[in-house]
Amino acid sequence: MSLSESREHASGSARHWVIVREDDLALGPLRWNVFTRAGQLVAPRGYVIESETTRQRLAEAELVRIADPREDVDASRRVDVDAFDASEMRRLTDPLRELASPVESALLSVKLPGDAQPRKLPVEYAGKVGLSSLMFVAPQLPTGMTWRNYEGYEVSLRLMSGRDIYVFASSIMAFTDRPVGVLHVRYPAEAACKSVRESARINTLLPATLHVGGNDPMKGLIRDLSTSGAAVETAFVLTTGTEVGVEFELFVSGAARRIRVPTVIRNVGRGGRGRMRYGMRFGDIAPNDRERLELALKAYLYEQVIERKAALD
Repeated sequence: MSLSESREHASGSARHWVIVREDDLALGPLRWNVFTRAGQLVAPRGYVIESETTRQRLAEAELVRIADPREDVDASRRVDVDAFDASEMRRLTDPLRELASPVESALLSVKLPGDAQPRKLPVEYAGKVGLSSLMFVAPQLPTGMTWRNYEGYEVSLRLMSGRDIYVFASSIMAFTDRPVGVLHVRYPAEAACKSVRESARINTLLPATLHVGGNDPMKGLIRDLSTSGAAVETAFVLTTGTEVGVEFELFVSGAARRIRVPTVIRNVGRGGRGRMRYGMRFGDIAPNDRERLELALKAYLYEQVIERKAALD
């Protein structure tokens, strides 16, 4: 349901909830959001009815929708809005109202039949349908599995946009495969949002390879990391101002990303176990490369922040 529709419903305007008739359900995209009589969204506007079986199933479900403004509605088709529970009213407050484009990273967690643990799947955010659903490009499943079989399954989602991370529980509302596979995930009634400062810094233990001039690569350990630099420990002695190429691997949304970035040593100190600790600031790189690097680093840093927060809660 769109926000304007919700407001009209709440204010008791001329629009009415009406019973969905079989002739409302033609093959092809739906013209309306359709709901159960308890206010549960079943399918969003634009959901494609691809088969007669699906059409009949919807027709038999005794669904309701909001009448069009100029639609002449017979009184017998109207539904008492009091029949809708309070959860629909809570949709007036959009828990994702601050979500901005682009969504830089999205991770969907779902436990499918046979899974011992929920699988974490990187997904691409494709937009939303009012306050009804969020759309994601459907990730590939193994041969013989289709997302259509998992409509109704519970999921959790983590979205990163700018300096904000959104985490919420939901369910798979519908799957469409034309023109591309898209998952419609039920719009959340509530979501947790955490803002992270522009150059968030976290403690890590990431193995790294250090490249200095034409010398042989050296082993190092990244002890903390931000989008602007890192603290690296190594057994090798280096000096302030030395240019060092730092190479390391991050796991972001379940996928490995190999990172190599130029740095400059800004300060020198003592590390653990007799090693030296170097504060390194990331150096100059091409704008496009810097944007990709910052997106990868932000995604990793924000995932770590959320996971550590969840472990403490």
